[in-house]
Amino acid sequence: MKTCIVVGGGIAGMSAAILLAQQQYKVTLIEKSSRLGPLLRGFSRKGFHFETGFHFAGGLEKGGILRHWIKTLGLDLNLDACEERTEIVCTRHGVYTIPCGKDALTAWCSKNFAPSQMGLEQFLRACNEIQNQSPYMSPHAQRSFSILSHNNEGLTEYLDKLDLDEELKRILTARCMLYGVHPCDALRDDFFLVTGAYFHSCSGIHGGGPAIVAAYEKMLARLGVTVICDKAVTRFDIDNARCQMRAILLEDGQTLEADIIIFTGHPQQLKTLVPAGVLRPAYFKHLSSVKETGKPVILYGIADNSLPPSCIWYIISDDGRFAGAEEHEPALCVITGTEQENGQKTCMVMAVAEQHTDMDTPDGHLHHARWKNFMQSKLEKYLIEKLPSFKDHWKCLELSTSRAMQHWIYGSSGSFYGCAHTKDMLPLSPVTRIAGLFLAGQNILLPGMLGCIVSAAISAGFAMGDDAILNRFRSCAEEL
Repeated sequence: MKTCIVVGGGIAGMSAAILLAQQQYKVTLIEKSSRLGPLLRGFSRKGFHFETGFHFAGGLEKGGILRHWIKTLGLDLNLDACEERTEIVCTRHGVYTIPCGKDALTAWCSKNFAPSQMGLEQFLRACNEIQNQSPYMSPHAQRSFSILSHNNEGLTEYLDKLDLDEELKRILTARCMLYGVHPCDALRDDFFLVTGAYFHSCSGIHGGGPAIVAAYEKMLARLGVTVICDKAVTRFDIDNARCQMRAILLEDGQTLEADIIIFTGHPQQLKTLVPAGVLRPAYFKHLSSVKETGKPVILYGIADNSLPPSCIWYIISDDGRFAGAEEHEPALCVITGTEQENGQKTCMVMAVAEQHTDMDTPDGHLHHARWKNFMQSKLEKYLIEKLPSFKDHWKCLELSTSRAMQHWIYGSSGSFYGCAHTKDMLPLSPVTRIAGLFLAGQNILLPGMLGCIVSAAISAGFAMGDDAILNRFRSCAEEL
């Protein structure tokens, strides 16, 4: 029995551990925090649960790609009780509710942007083609290659070739906010891979993040995966002569040997984990040059029964980019949760900001507190300006920044989604020069629950050297 250590207990790490254990590997899963899935669990205030790691997803409908992968992992989730979400795009010129389903979207386009219908149909066909090219995104893929390859065509460049109304372009590209990349910087294929499933459905999982973590923990226990929490990995033990992994060292001095290591943390952590001279300086230079997505500013609040539940508003500007929280008209993503018995519901307002406060100075904490107060007031005022129905019907309880993100996730840079997958970024490979060391997670592939699961499957497949995981995926898809 081969041994494997998975470093990081988020969705990618837990998924990789399950996929390898299903193939009879002896797996140990290590998480720095006191419990698995720290960000995924969310938090509670005044009797309300706030989601911090999972909000909604595409592909959970019957026959959906994410549902296939959840079945492959064996997660005990009630997917028939998925809560549908309503997506609304707010521009300077109007408020548009995006229909669920490609047929419904096409009919909506015919009614509201009739001259753009042919261009939209071409757009949706291209989306299908990209997804169907990868065996990890379609169980019926005809071509077989191991990773999600794509060309370098930018999203806006591609859309400019189609006969689409400018307002419709803004509506379609609003979903770039799902992975924190401006439409002008986004790759066409990445956009299709991240958002393609949302053209079929958009829904939440009953019980949210806590239910997802519980399902993962149940399966990990069933498969006999050893879980070690509250301990950080401090060093990789590598055979320099053969450039091969031998073991990992924990902060308590414990050494764990393994044939395979799958690392799901931020790639820049490799600088301290890998002994000097093992990887080329150019590799670390590349890691340092990788651009990060923006830093979060999130208002957590409560809305009354006058505001609709289970809705997502994308508030965007006309200039083709997502303005930061400090700017006059920032881009916002507003999410209301499911309704409770008294009609109240959670309401989160998310923006992106670059924080310039210095926490290391004697008065750094004071400056940071002042900045937070200013930002809360600014975003609340702007929200009411763009969505007047929110006035007097919601209340902010707390504001969090990248500091909270760094607190929840060990090794996090504090950005929304880690590495930014843009057209000028050279993608990081799941395979490293060190034999037996593989990388996974949203920094390596794409963000979101689906991106993390697929990244785990790709890395585990490389580690195993066969198609056992893909074969199981296809088999589970056939059963559904």
